[in-house]
Amino acid sequence: MGLTSIWVILGLWSVALAAVNEMRYLAINSSATLTCECEDTSCQKIYWYRIRQSDGVYESLMCYTSAEVPHLSDTAMKGRLQGRKGSSKTQYTLTVSNLQREDAGWYSCAIPKHTHFPTYWLRVGEVPPTTLPPPKKTTTRRPKPGRIPSCCSSYRPPEGCGKWVLWPLCGGLMFLTVLLCAVLFYFSRLPKKCRHQFMK
Repeated sequence: MGLTSIWVILGLWSVALAAVNEMRYLAINSSATLTCECEDTSCQKIYWYRIRQSDGVYESLMCYTSAEVPHLSDTAMKGRLQGRKGSSKTQYTLTVSNLQREDAGWYSCAIPKHTHFPTYWLRVGEVPPTTLPPPKKTTTRRPKPGRIPSCCSSYRPPEGCGKWVLWPLCGGLMFLTVLLCAVLFYFSRLPKKCRHQFMK
């Protein structure tokens, strides 16, 4: 087994074990640029590959050397791939143009003697999910207790105070009437001599 095949297999395992670093929703016929960062300047080869989303098949895309010579694999995407060095000496990029639905899948790179590689999930022709706005917080106001009318605040009783004034007044009058009747009844039962003594 050659060195290239070994690193291809390691790259495949890196996709299977590593989490997706970035998910992109791309329109059909658009392009995507992927970035692979080398830990130092000792990188001699960069392998780009993908796993198709439709059937899960692994596919090698390109081998890019430090001499800036791309070696394209025999793939249907051959005419739409472009590899180059990035803005720094340790950065490499892969541009995929004219994307189609069948190009959807997981894309990554593999660098010999390095273990951490980014993984891109390209979802071509899919509409990104819309996030629902957070529900508005509604505050329920408690009804204020009814105001108890003040019956002694003014000379004229306000509305609603009639029963508070009428019933004590009637009770007092009834008590005085009963008391007066009792006194008169008491004096009517006394003998005449006693009445004259009270009169004196």
